[in-house]
Amino acid sequence: MTEAIRKEGVSYTNVVAHGGGSPAPLIVFPSECRMIELKGCYVGFLRHHSSGISVQHRMCLEGINKIRVTPMGGLMVLLQSDIQGEIFKVVENHKVWWEELFYRWTPWTPNLVAKRRVVWLKISGLPPHVWEEGTFKLIGACFGMFLDFDEATFTRQSLEVARLKIDTARMEWICEQLSINVMGAVFVLNVVEDAGVEKIIRVVEIREWEDCASRSSAASGDSGDEEVVGTTMRVHFDEGDDISPTKLNPTQLGVKVACTCLKST
Repeated sequence: MTEAIRKEGVSYTNVVAHGGGSPAPLIVFPSECRMIELKGCYVGFLRHHSSGISVQHRMCLEGINKIRVTPMGGLMVLLQSDIQGEIFKVVENHKVWWEELFYRWTPWTPNLVAKRRVVWLKISGLPPHVWEEGTFKLIGACFGMFLDFDEATFTRQSLEVARLKIDTARMEWICEQLSINVMGAVFVLNVVEDAGVEKIIRVVEIREWEDCASRSSAASGDSGDEEVVGTTMRVHFDEGDDISPTKLNPTQLGVKVACTCLKST
């Protein structure tokens, strides 16, 4: 179990209120089982921004289905396998393809933590006559590196709020105002980080699906289309990502996929 130690009677609030400099770091001890779990894992550094589910999908299409991909932030992903030496084996057998996906990969160590993250920003107060890509890139550059904007922003479905996707080194929650000068008039924009959308994907081995479906069909006399809940994989998924779970091809992946969308709170 992870443990944390703090000095009794001393809080961050008291330090800030009464001075005394920065508070002492919180001391945290990792659990032994977690350290064992991470031993043998690798950290991959992607050449291009992509969601974890997109990278996992590309691996499945390449026939690599024994490596799990977990986003760590920025361009970093954690690569895990239950089979010892599997990642090294995959790198050797798919070297050219692997190097197109990752510019660097290295065994996991405790000091490997992402220094950047990909976030969505909601921009309100932007006048219609500067609602265009050039403006979005300028705004995005104020907080990091502009990556994209969502479909509603691109098509101007609403001129109330624009949503921008950026890569940023700012690890704190973004919520501030930004002033812009347009033809001599100053407008104050509200820039707030957006929590995005969470999708829950249930993945069931195709053999398990067929066996359960046939049993269900025999019992009820129907077509056997009931949802079978198998291994649950939870991912954070942005609307702008290039791969949607609904586009996953069960024939290619060898799995059955069902999706549920939840708005993050």
